[in-house]
Amino acid sequence: MSAPRITLSRILAVNWYGYRQFIDVAGLSLITGANGSGKSALLDLIQFVMLGEQQSKFNKAAAGAGSGRSLRGYCLCDTNTTGRDGAERYLRPSSVTLAALEFTWPAKDGEEPRRETWGARIEYESPTAKPSTIWFRTGRRLAWQDFLNSDAGPQAMQFLPEDEFRTRVKRELDGDVWDRQQTYRDEMALRSHLGFDAEQMAKTLPRAMAFEPESNFEKFVREFLLEPGMPDVKAVKASVDAHRRAQERLEKMYDQLERLKRISAHHQDWLTSKRESALYSHLSDALKHEEALEGLNRRRTELEDKRAEHAENLQAHEQAIRERERLEHAEESARAALGDKAFKLEEIDRRRRELESEIERLNAASSSLHERIRAHRRRWQDWTLHASRLGLQNLDEASAAISGMQHKDESRALAAARDTARAYMRLKDEVNEQLQPVLARLNEHEQRKAALHKDLAQLREGHATPSPLLNALQSRGQKAVALGRVVEVKASAEKWWPLIETVLAIHRRAVLPEDFRAAWDQAQQTQNPHEPLIHPDEAAQTTTKVLKGSLREMVETKHDVASQVLDHLLGGIVAVNKAAQLDKHERAISLDGWLKDPPRRVKLTPEKELTLGEEGLRRLRDLRENELRETDAVIEEVRSDCDDLRAFLNRGAEGHLDRFTAPEGADEVQRLPKLREEFRELQATWDLLATPDHVKAMENLRVQKATLKGIHERIGGLKSAITAFTLEQSRLEEAIHEDVFQEEQTRIGRQASRMLVHGFSDVEITARITAERQKSTSWRKSIEMAAALAIQLDTRAQEARRLRDP
Repeated sequence: MSAPRITLSRILAVNWYGYRQFIDVAGLSLITGANGSGKSALLDLIQFVMLGEQQSKFNKAAAGAGSGRSLRGYCLCDTNTTGRDGAERYLRPSSVTLAALEFTWPAKDGEEPRRETWGARIEYESPTAKPSTIWFRTGRRLAWQDFLNSDAGPQAMQFLPEDEFRTRVKRELDGDVWDRQQTYRDEMALRSHLGFDAEQMAKTLPRAMAFEPESNFEKFVREFLLEPGMPDVKAVKASVDAHRRAQERLEKMYDQLERLKRISAHHQDWLTSKRESALYSHLSDALKHEEALEGLNRRRTELEDKRAEHAENLQAHEQAIRERERLEHAEESARAALGDKAFKLEEIDRRRRELESEIERLNAASSSLHERIRAHRRRWQDWTLHASRLGLQNLDEASAAISGMQHKDESRALAAARDTARAYMRLKDEVNEQLQPVLARLNEHEQRKAALHKDLAQLREGHATPSPLLNALQSRGQKAVALGRVVEVKASAEKWWPLIETVLAIHRRAVLPEDFRAAWDQAQQTQNPHEPLIHPDEAAQTTTKVLKGSLREMVETKHDVASQVLDHLLGGIVAVNKAAQLDKHERAISLDGWLKDPPRRVKLTPEKELTLGEEGLRRLRDLRENELRETDAVIEEVRSDCDDLRAFLNRGAEGHLDRFTAPEGADEVQRLPKLREEFRELQATWDLLATPDHVKAMENLRVQKATLKGIHERIGGLKSAITAFTLEQSRLEEAIHEDVFQEEQTRIGRQASRMLVHGFSDVEITARITAERQKSTSWRKSIEMAAALAIQLDTRAQEARRLRDP
């Protein structure tokens, strides 16, 4: 009777390339899909689960970019592209992948079929990190909630931490977990499980999934199609040979035809490129000539414009000379008509106008000074109001300065505005003194927040405290755990939990290694006094009787070595309710913390933070999260105080309260009363001496003097322009001479290159010149572009000739 057939019933692919699902299969299953849809990914998952990473030959059935995939690419979902630094790019920067296969045994009548799920949990922290892989088996069908943190289904993708997953597989899923791949494969191949030949499986499974063609078709035909014995194939062979010779001749003739076609194509390319190269070379010369011709015409036009302007300047200069002589004669006549009073009235009028201008300037300065002092005082009032809200004390000097700026005397108000610099520095120093302790508090709480984040990161990784020795062992692939991580306090012993933590003390961090010798070597290098190292053999040799009612009965563990250590540490300590009951036992501890450990009686302080087991980690994590929230609230409050003080300083700096910038002429405002008095006296003298006729004559004289001054300035400008024309004319004539020579040279080059251009009419060439000129606003760039194209086409022609005449 044959053994019952075990069948593959489910493929579990979670974060395997693009898969996040369970795939049920039964009997003969067909996997179909377009290229790149993930068929080979499923076959590679089956290989990986059955053979491990080393013996799997990924992507043998794939083609194209997918044929180079690896385990890292499947877990992080490679994109088959690289970044600027040459590194491969992945869709997931980190990932936890679950790859597994479920196998089902035939069910007996009325019973559920036996199922086992075999697979691996692979975790990548980054694309460059080494993966953390654990191999597992479960004794029943695996569900989403068995490896995810919530019941939200596959969309949540919140994987259990590795330690919690190990615990759940062993405790709840009737399974096992292995760190070594070979141990996992050996266990899977046992007859009590899948029962297959591991060596043969490693040979046949990759070949079966590769879909590789047979290398020797004749051997295949002889072995599987032909009857025994060798048939007479001479005639067939002769016919085949004749066919092959004819085929060879046809192929040779076809090759010759193709070669002639290529030679013809290269010849045509040579002709076209050579002609285009000559054309663009001519276009470059033509553009140079057009540029030279345009420059020559522009210079000639400029010279003509300068000569016309010079003629106009000469005529205007002569007219200005005649006008100046006429105005000088009119001024002398007007001055003679005024007689002796002319000089005195002219002097009074001149001084009166000077005073009017000076008074107007100082009035403007006074108005600007009042406005600035008012704005400065308003900003200071707002700032001191802000200072009073902050509780600042040094406000007397600022208040005095604000009062001084309200004084009617402009000089005293200006002095008070300038005195605000001292008041500003006093308030600034006071705020800086208050800011220092606030900043210190903020820094202290931020450091506490960083420490809490660090503690929470350790707790999420399954460590209550830093464990350098344990981390070093696990990073090297050695199996080890901390005692506190495999010990759970029973719910009935909740009130004793703090004292249990106190009694265990440093032993909570004791490391329980699987390989003591390797752990011992590592411990001597790490040298951490807070992580005792437990020798499994020595722990097994300890014989401690576990007393009834002892602390040992209040904790549980499934770890054999941990159980022996707990027997030794807690088995002899009996828990009693009152200190008076301690004498009834050799070693005991009371609920209020008294420990009898002859010859000692010690009052223990119960631990406030519980760390044992998964429940302890959860509570400690909740405690740290509460502390983090409280710290965030304190930081927010302190930061608000800090921001208020800084806002006060910023407001003062932005308002420029540390200095007062007076407007131009502010220090001369005090002269206004004296100038106004002088102006009134001059005006009275003017009113006394100036009759209407005198005023009219003075106004006429002033107009004539102003007009004469303008004529003098105009004559000076015209003389400068006339003198500059001589130099400019010499420069332009020299430039035109050079432009004429340049135009002649470029015209000769243009005519010479035109002789080399064939197949193009003058109209076509003119159109090409216009098109090339419109490609750029610069002559130089158009010329360079045409020359570059000529060189490029000439190189192409040479290459075509080389290919044509090998």
